[in-house]
Amino acid sequence: MGQSPVQVFSDFRLLCEHVSQRPTHQLRQDSPVWIFGAGNFGRDLCKILRSEGFHVRGFIESRPREELVLGLSVVAWHQLHVDDLTGQLAIGIFNRDMPLDELRGIASSAGFVYIFMPWDLYSQFSKQLGWRFWLSLPETILDNLPALERTYRCLADEESRRCLLEMCAFRLGLHTAYAGFTHPERQYFNDLTFASLAGKKVTYIDGGAYNGDTFLELAAFQEVSAAYLFEPDADNFRDLVAAVKSSAGNIVVPSFRTIV
Repeated sequence: MGQSPVQVFSDFRLLCEHVSQRPTHQLRQDSPVWIFGAGNFGRDLCKILRSEGFHVRGFIESRPREELVLGLSVVAWHQLHVDDLTGQLAIGIFNRDMPLDELRGIASSAGFVYIFMPWDLYSQFSKQLGWRFWLSLPETILDNLPALERTYRCLADEESRRCLLEMCAFRLGLHTAYAGFTHPERQYFNDLTFASLAGKKVTYIDGGAYNGDTFLELAAFQEVSAAYLFEPDADNFRDLVAAVKSSAGNIVVPSFRTIV
């Protein structure tokens, strides 16, 4: 027999206590820093480190696309010298398409020992980095455990409860492998969400309908009696209108200007 939801959350709470007690993992100014990734996050990080007095040696990419970024060299892993590997490596890649567990593995295999993940960097430079999707200070979760537990208990199925805790553990830096996890089910419309809708017409509301892709995915599996699709971006809104104009049913796509 598996653990009860109450016991599972109690175990998660104990895990969170370890987070609050673990030593800080911060970049030091007395050792050079390499940044893995020369995209937007890596460039922002570089600017911040330089402004704070850190010595940034350059950028590393598996397949360099440029020779110079922000006046610094962009090198491939094989171009590093042995002495470079004694420095610090900041992982400057943070997006949903790049599994962080694999990135850490690449850096470790290359020979780096002092590796700093995005959440380590955010804990040290949160004010300078500003709001970043999926990045937050540990206190955001640790100080709100009662509210998180109430949310957890409101979820009706084990799969949803597990996903919630795994996302929280990931954001606390406790579950790096979750960055590379892809659920076998479709993201929104699957056996779990359709189980209670069999044979029923649905009313669908999407507060960020993008170009209509999610609505069209739903319409392919479920009869939609009415849909209310909102999208503030002008280019996306144009694509949304074009995508759903031939759809059956009552489809309402309000112009953003009419609702602000």
